[in-house]
Amino acid sequence: MTTAYEVFVLNAKRESVLNTDEALYYNRPDRRFVRHDRVNHSAKEYVRGDAHTNTVEGFYSIFKRGMKGVYQHCGEKHLHRYLAEFDFRYNNRIGLGVDDSERAVRAVRRSTGKRLTYQQPTGVELLSADGNVATVPYQEIKTVSFVRAFDAGDETTRLVFNT
Repeated sequence: MTTAYEVFVLNAKRESVLNTDEALYYNRPDRRFVRHDRVNHSAKEYVRGDAHTNTVEGFYSIFKRGMKGVYQHCGEKHLHRYLAEFDFRYNNRIGLGVDDSERAVRAVRRSTGKRLTYQQPTGVELLSADGNVATVPYQEIKTVSFVRAFDAGDETTRLVFNT
């Protein structure tokens, strides 16, 4: 398991000013950064000068809503990609003067020279009537047809792969 200290050391620049609440696991990082300011939430202190945790709490709120409402699941392997997307959204939002069309232009510009390199699928996974799953290579599929079935008034549509 990665500690909060390791996350800071691996991801934040030494020139950073670290703003946290009073949680004990934030005690160690202050030697590593230009400054470490704390607010004491348990004493109902939420802002002191430039010290506050509102930015990270706002970002996390948007990220959490997106993960629960849109994506539903994210494996650790791809978490950095989801975080990068929400970082882009947060830093290119209406509140900062970036409207939808400008955000789209910025997103397309960032994609220049990049490409997805996921492995190409090789076939279709089919579930048989007995519950077994088999992968049928694309080359073996001759035709695909839609079949509508009516059973006791219920309509179902199925894809039928003919090999």
